[in-house]
Order: sequence, then C-alpha cells, then structure tokens
Amino acid sequence: MTAHYQLLVDMVHELANDLEQWIEAHYVSTKHHPSERRRYDRDMEVVARARALVASDVAPGPDQAEPDQQPQTGGAEDPGERHQ
Repeated sequence: MTAHYQLLVDMVHELANDLEQWIEAHYVSTKHHPSERRRYDRDMEVVARARALVASDVAPGPDQAEPDQQPQTGGAEDPGERHQ
C-alpha cells in the first residue's frame, strides 16, 4: 500500500470517527423519538459505510505483493496470453 493511499485510509477512518461524534452530540436528547431515530440511523449509515470500506482494505503483509506488483513467476510471458 502506498503512503498516499494509507494516508487516505487513515483520513477516512478519522473522518468517520469525527462524524460519529457529531451525530451522537446532535441527536443526544432526541434519538429516542421514532422520527429522529430514523434520521439518526440514516446519518450513521455514512459512518458505517466508511468504516466498512476501511476495514475491507487491509494492507498487504510483507509476504504479499500489491495487486499491481505481483511477483513474476519466471520465464518470459507473452503479453497476449494474460488477457485471454
């Protein structure tokens, strides 16, 4: 994972945390009302989606290559064979 990409992942994580805190503070006294609960749940969906995105993107370990940097398996490869 490149440094820039990791920075973006970290920023999404931090923004999700900040948004959750804001939503919790905004609905602290009203989220028990059904209509406000629906708004709270709707707003929290963004947080859940951001966290799922961050959680699904685990950095490759030292023995794993990034998808665009797969190790060569030896021998010359015919470029036409890869895309058949």
